Amino acid sequence: MKSALLSLPAAVPLSAKPTAVFPHSPEHHPRQWIVYALLAILVGLFGWAVAGFHQPANSGVDQNGYMATARMLGNFLSLMGVIWLACNPVTLTYANDANSHG
Repeated sequence: MKSALLSLPAAVPLSAKPTAVFPHSPEHHPRQWIVYALLAILVGLFGWAVAGFHQPANSGVDQNGYMATARMLGNFLSLMGVIWLACNPVTLTYANDANSHG
């Protein structure tokens, strides 16, 4: 009598080709270039919109003061963000422990 634990699966012949989990066809869709063009337009519009917010700072007193203040406040505000996330009522209500992420 053979035990089920000792039985091995049947051997796969060497001529068998492996099958892909998500097979795809190498054919190109005739309208795929439209998608690429729309994606390029979308990225270009995003870059154009973001470029409108660029303000270079020079060594003037006002601009340098703004940048120094932003750097000083950056650490404080990031600490306030961490404290807010740690003490957030929604997080405290639905989290089982401090390391709960989902």
